[in-house]
Amino acid sequence: MKNLYNSITDLPVWNFDKINQTGDFGYLYKEYKKSKLTKKLIEIWDNIMNEFILNFGISDKFKEYLSLKVQALELYKEAYVDGETYKRVLAKVRDSEAEAIFKEGTKQNIYDISAYLTKNGFGRIDLKAITVMEFYSYLKQI
Repeated sequence: MKNLYNSITDLPVWNFDKINQTGDFGYLYKEYKKSKLTKKLIEIWDNIMNEFILNFGISDKFKEYLSLKVQALELYKEAYVDGETYKRVLAKVRDSEAEAIFKEGTKQNIYDISAYLTKNGFGRIDLKAITVMEFYSYLKQI
């Protein structure tokens, strides 16, 4: 669709950050519009995230977050399917640990990263114009 960003090569990093922070897929539109969550928007976002991971990988903190989420799911399964109900408590603990890691990871925002890039010779960065691909490629160079 012409009115949607479809790739990290055209999605501004500011929009990417907003979607990650708020979960609002309205930022996938070239002109923001509040919209219902649709299968198409989820598909576009999944493709963008896959493209991001293929190009830049995932951080150790995100790997740790995913690992804790998987552990929580396994514990929930054991609690509800296998009848080991006490494992619900352990699952909730794993979920809480995962969320704490996620919150810690979102403390460094794109403004801080932009300042870091500027300080290291990349000049002033317009976060609403620079694409995800460009922004993270610069960061990768440092």
